[in-house]
Amino acid sequence: MKLRLWMVAAALLLVAVAFSAWQQRSGLEAPPVQPIVLAVAADCDSARAACLAQGEGLEVELRLGPPVVSLTPFDIALRRVDGVLGESAVVEVQFVMPGMGMGINRYRLAQVADGLWRGRAILPVCTSSRVDWIAALDIRDGPHRWTAALPFTSD
Repeated sequence: MKLRLWMVAAALLLVAVAFSAWQQRSGLEAPPVQPIVLAVAADCDSARAACLAQGEGLEVELRLGPPVVSLTPFDIALRRVDGVLGESAVVEVQFVMPGMGMGINRYRLAQVADGLWRGRAILPVCTSSRVDWIAALDIRDGPHRWTAALPFTSD
């Protein structure tokens, strides 16, 4: 009797594992959330002044530094201007240089007050002496996701 129960349990476990593998391969897991891309002014330089990013359901300002100098820690501040972000919202900024591999430079900001997130970052040195960067903003709050590309220049 015990052997039969163990065989049934093992068979059920095997079916559950096979179903899980099939589900992952067939793409039946929850679809990824399509982000809303926030619009940013073309003349934005978030290392010189706060830049506004706005779109469906959210408006935020990003401010870097000042100053923003390679290999020197600088402040990051994101302020919610309009819209709602919950206590569990995740705010991350990744620094990328167009057309140049600069490694992974991703920082998670901490909520310090209602509508305000802060962090510190360090930019790597570009061996080509370029100073043009993009602050790739990623905000996730429950089923919602927003992204923005905010240009800036380092000193």
